[in-house]
Amino acid sequence: MCCRTHERCFTLYPPGHVPYGRQALAPVAPDGSLRVGAQGAYRFRGTLFEAALDAAEGRAWPHRYCDASPLPRLPTQAAHLRQAAGLVGVAPGLDARQREATAELLGVPGQLLHACSVHLETHPTYARCGEAIRAVLEVLPETRTVFERLAESGHRRGLWPVLYRWHIPSSALHTAPFCTPRTRAPPGPG
Repeated sequence: MCCRTHERCFTLYPPGHVPYGRQALAPVAPDGSLRVGAQGAYRFRGTLFEAALDAAEGRAWPHRYCDASPLPRLPTQAAHLRQAAGLVGVAPGLDARQREATAELLGVPGQLLHACSVHLETHPTYARCGEAIRAVLEVLPETRTVFERLAESGHRRGLWPVLYRWHIPSSALHTAPFCTPRTRAPPGPG
């Protein structure tokens, strides 16, 4: 899109999508509301987390397929698993502080992220990765801000820039309402 007044160009993404994302990040309907239907982790079917849900059930995407087949491939599933593990805070490379910040952002127990991360470090298989991601999705609160929380997590991992949403009543762009400025530590002794 281009703004004639300000002579600036920008990109609009459908609700639930992030820059360059081919799949929705969260179960969001076209009007921006949460999709209703499935419960727990399975509400994320049809999103980026589809790869994790399939992996948790032991379904590896085919490595090779014939040209006529629309089935996704194993390297794609592995890439989606890596991205999803980082988004929900269970990627083995994350330190304790990053996991704690992700737990707070997503509203999930920090101990769950720690346990899943440790389990992945000792058993690094695609199925275990899927199970860890599914465990977090299972307890992820079903709130209207689930997309914004996951998008902010992706921003913190450097996957995309800060996302803005158009706020109709004020006719302005806004960042996620729950993001608060970080506070600094109290002064040291003396």
